[in-house]
Amino acid sequence: MISQLRPASAGIFSLLNVRRFVLVLSLATAIGLLGCGGGGGGGGSGTGTSPVGPTIFSPRTDSLKVDIPALSPGQMSSEISFARQQLVMNLGSAVAGSVRGDLAADTATVRHFGLVVTTGSTTGGSFRLQGNGGGGVVLSSIRGDMSGSMRALAFPNQALFDKMRNDRAHANILAAKATGSRKSLRGAVSTAGEKIGDSVSFMLYSSSGLNGGNYTSRTGVLRRIGKTCKLFVDPDAYNGLSATVGTWTITEEDLDIMMNRFDDFVYPLITQNYGPTYDMDTDGHITIVLSPLVTQLGFAGLFDTEHLETRSAQHPNSNERDMISVFTPNGSFNGTNWRNVALETTTHEFQHLANFVAHRFTNNLSFEEDVWLDESLAVGAEARYRILVGDTAGEDRFRDYTRSMRNTSLVNFGSTLANYGAGGLFSHYMYERAGSDSIKAIVNSDYKGIDNVDHVAAPFGGFQGILRDWSVALFAECHKTLFDYTKLDAAHRYKVDLGLNLSQTTTHVSNLAAFETSISPTSMSFAIIEVPVGASGNAAQLVLDDPDNGSMSATLIRLD
Repeated sequence: MISQLRPASAGIFSLLNVRRFVLVLSLATAIGLLGCGGGGGGGGSGTGTSPVGPTIFSPRTDSLKVDIPALSPGQMSSEISFARQQLVMNLGSAVAGSVRGDLAADTATVRHFGLVVTTGSTTGGSFRLQGNGGGGVVLSSIRGDMSGSMRALAFPNQALFDKMRNDRAHANILAAKATGSRKSLRGAVSTAGEKIGDSVSFMLYSSSGLNGGNYTSRTGVLRRIGKTCKLFVDPDAYNGLSATVGTWTITEEDLDIMMNRFDDFVYPLITQNYGPTYDMDTDGHITIVLSPLVTQLGFAGLFDTEHLETRSAQHPNSNERDMISVFTPNGSFNGTNWRNVALETTTHEFQHLANFVAHRFTNNLSFEEDVWLDESLAVGAEARYRILVGDTAGEDRFRDYTRSMRNTSLVNFGSTLANYGAGGLFSHYMYERAGSDSIKAIVNSDYKGIDNVDHVAAPFGGFQGILRDWSVALFAECHKTLFDYTKLDAAHRYKVDLGLNLSQTTTHVSNLAAFETSISPTSMSFAIIEVPVGASGNAAQLVLDDPDNGSMSATLIRLD
């Protein structure tokens, strides 16, 4: 399993399972919209954010009409879930015979509302955002999504291996159950007697594609023995890159810091808060191999389940060790930057090791964790490591997700940085919301995927409840500069600063334009509704439509 890097870093639903959603704002005041996220992809028909005609949408007879109560700045409406219906959210000065001050009372300042829309677990598809007058004042303009540019992966083969490792782990677990091999599994020879300076032969995965199964013998020289880890460095160059000679040499200081930080932070973080390791070679240490082969083949780090198998005709490449292999410095990652990223990668891969051990050895399960949740936990572990060592919690993959939320499904794991970012943000929110014990319970449960989260998060509304609350918390995190987000209750905001700001990442388009994009299963969409100075008159209506019988939830937040 390979980690996604911070500077660069078996979907369960068919892409045919899509729904068409329409969002129409029918307002008697001038309103501006801004979204965050990108268009295209994710199973919908849209290939980007594109203008369509400003046709006024016709309400349906089965509409679910909800009057939004008066909201003070920083207050949010209840999360409204609906399926097989059209939702009409009424707000403003003349709704149901009441007079409220949300829109019309204060006409001297611009007012803003945030709208958070979240799709259900199995629905997604075309999403059309359309503006029209709907009353006495025609919309002056709309600010719609900016299709975020996607960064290229610095390690392009890591997501492919993540998926393949998950499939192979599942096959190995089934084979182990069939043969009865379980907790008695140990390496043929203990490595407890290894000494500094010893040279050891390792079989390392050396295919660059999804369907490869090649291994290459590499030498590792034991350079450090810590309290919980052994650090081996591959002394031989691979495709022109060396970790021991020349510009990109791993220094003695690098090794000292890596050993100490693994012992003091990484090992206790994972073993105490996720799950135990499995001492395959009975030496009491995790083996970490630093090799330029990993770097040059497009990987950041690998936890390979092959090495927790007894070497046999079925597993001829097993090193019979609890081990992780990690990339070495190069032109993109070097010095302190490489060291920090390598330690985060090690944390990521160690979570995968603990997760596999929990399924294979501790609970003797016949399945591996769903890849989306396993990766979510691993990226979340990186964030917790950064906080422990005094680094910033946020990272670039989180920002990648916020640039493409609408077309990035949480549970349909793809091969983009945004997929890793989505999982990390979700996992860290659940850690803050439900506590460290909830993360440990997920790793060590008898469930998998959505069912796993549903079971552990039952006190918080299960998977759907956590998904809806997370979407509001992420909206607040992305728009902190627009309102006093601390007025939201703790369940709807992050505790740490993640460095996300979407308040300015929109494009301005012409009058009465509409937009069509796509929205994926278990994804979200944001909009800012701007009520200009001097606005007054009839009530506003927000209409969300699901003509194909999907499911969504919506929340309205008054910002100022």
